[in-house]
Amino acid sequence: MAIKRLTISLPEELMERVKEAAGDEPVSNWVAELLERRLDEQRGDRLWMEMIAESKANRSPEVEAELDGFFAEVDELERRLDSENSQADAA
Repeated sequence: MAIKRLTISLPEELMERVKEAAGDEPVSNWVAELLERRLDEQRGDRLWMEMIAESKANRSPEVEAELDGFFAEVDELERRLDSENSQADAA
């Protein structure tokens, strides 16, 4: 894989956190891995939403209501987990 240089500016505090998180690993490797994971997550999210949109036309109102409830529960769980993680990070 070809390597290209990218220069970004970060607040000093964030840069220190990145260096600390990378540990002994080169920062560029650590950031590249993080970006790759994030891009894969976004692609997966997009594909998932496309699949849902395509299947909506074939669902009964009852199934649609059940799925809406399920996704609302998942969203609430994610919000709680994010909140707990934020609180743990602050401690």
